[in-house]
Amino acid sequence: MPNLLMFIYQYRGKFRRPLVQNTLAALLIAFSCTIVAQFIHRLLLSDGHPSMGALWARAGLGLLFFLAYFLCIRAYTKNAMRTGHRVTTDLRLRLCDHLRYLPLSFFRKNTSSKITSTLVTDMFYTETVFSVYLYEIAACLLIPGMLLTVFLILDFRVASGVLFVLVFSLPFLLRAYISASGSGLTFIEARANVDHTVQQYIEGIRELKGADRTGDAFRPFVTCHDRFQRISLKIEARLGLYCQTYIGILELIFVVIFVLGSVYFIQGTLPMGILLFLLCMSSRLIEPLQLLGAYLTEFRFALGSARRVLDIFDQEPLPVHPGFTMPADNGFTFDSVYFSYDGTPVISNFCLHAPEGSVTALVGASGSGKTTVANLLLRFWDVGRGRICIGGTDIRTMEQAQLSSLFSVVFQDVYLFNDTIMNNIRMGRADAPDDAVIKAARLACCHDFIMALDRGYHTPVGQNGAMLSGGERQRIAIARAILAKAPILVLDEATASIDPENELQIQRGLNNLIQGRTLLVIAHRLSTIRHADRIVVLKKGGIEEQGTHEQLMDRQGAYYQLWNAQKKIKSWSVR
Repeated sequence: MPNLLMFIYQYRGKFRRPLVQNTLAALLIAFSCTIVAQFIHRLLLSDGHPSMGALWARAGLGLLFFLAYFLCIRAYTKNAMRTGHRVTTDLRLRLCDHLRYLPLSFFRKNTSSKITSTLVTDMFYTETVFSVYLYEIAACLLIPGMLLTVFLILDFRVASGVLFVLVFSLPFLLRAYISASGSGLTFIEARANVDHTVQQYIEGIRELKGADRTGDAFRPFVTCHDRFQRISLKIEARLGLYCQTYIGILELIFVVIFVLGSVYFIQGTLPMGILLFLLCMSSRLIEPLQLLGAYLTEFRFALGSARRVLDIFDQEPLPVHPGFTMPADNGFTFDSVYFSYDGTPVISNFCLHAPEGSVTALVGASGSGKTTVANLLLRFWDVGRGRICIGGTDIRTMEQAQLSSLFSVVFQDVYLFNDTIMNNIRMGRADAPDDAVIKAARLACCHDFIMALDRGYHTPVGQNGAMLSGGERQRIAIARAILAKAPILVLDEATASIDPENELQIQRGLNNLIQGRTLLVIAHRLSTIRHADRIVVLKKGGIEEQGTHEQLMDRQGAYYQLWNAQKKIKSWSVR
């Protein structure tokens, strides 16, 4: 989706109806003014004694025009809002769908608050483009254009004076638009920073309260808001000067029509009816032109928000390579894999084969590349060189949905949605019946604590599972993975920060989960992976040593040192 114009062109059929209705409504008001001007002209010609029939006829015609205007403006408002909502809803859904194909590098470069701001705040301003500005700007250009054409036909001299005023006002309108263009990006970025700071403030409120840094004491909050205020006031001051000057100059149109028209009427070269028509229609000419100044500047800011939305579509998703064949089994292989992030090598010449049904554990110091290996297997990123295969099939040849169906993942930091426990477990398989969900919960050893809650499986868990403990959230995640029935399981520090009582329950759930599956475990607690088929010790993105627990202990290398270090940590106490 290269630009906004292409997107608008795709929905041109939806925009056409409200555009026609809004334009027709404006024309009906102009026709009503024409009737009034014509009646006044006839009233003057008849020495103030027109026929009552003519009066009632024009009153009835004016009423019909008013009713038609009311119906048009009602239909326009309804269709414009409906079109705006439909287009932006479609855009939001397409944007969310596009996000799932983007590599993790995109999410590392863009904070969650920035993406949320784009999906919410920028999308709101984008909606005004499709529900207001497109139609109003079109009407503000079309109606004056038609009236000026009529003015030129009726009296070229007066129309020339009007055109002179318009030409004189255009530089100020142009300066306002250029000023909005130059300031728009700065304004939007400052607004996004405010959103980001507010989100940080809310998410970190516990730490801020503990450190007594709430309110004005949280300096990033104050600094961002002060900057946003300065930018807003500066933009308003500059735009206000240009816009008010433009609007003030347009008011001269009535003066020009009145002065020139009166002179030509006195000279006998301009009929009274045409003069009255020009005077009556001057307001219908001035008003949309003045609104054009406000709409164009607001439209320019909205375009900046729309550009931020469409910029996400410019981010290239991970490509699907040709040459797909059905995987022979559910084992996975890293074949001479290299990976770097922003030019910094992270994984170098990494070779690993995990047969179907095996348990492979990755251990090592923080920053050794354990999580990166798992992310590459899940294809959150693409390898720089080499390849990763599942059952002999390069994962780069698989569609996203097909690859995702092969994996269940249990992360250390479990995310639960603000929904019921039943629906959170059902995230593993959307079409799962209640019986299957409860069975998965039993296998994950979380059925008992769920039933102890007031509403059982229908208990809301709160934002990110705030109503549950860390161990309970982990067991819900395991139940979700059991329900998914994926053949490959990735456990990323699943028990790293769990108390011993919960760890026992989680270990039981994991034992039920891993039956018949290929397992990749990232672990800090070496005691949890001592029975793995293969333990791989990583150091600076490479394999330092690998083997079973017994083999590695006999070598007395890096794994041996890690094991002994953890034994010493267990004996530590506060003195």
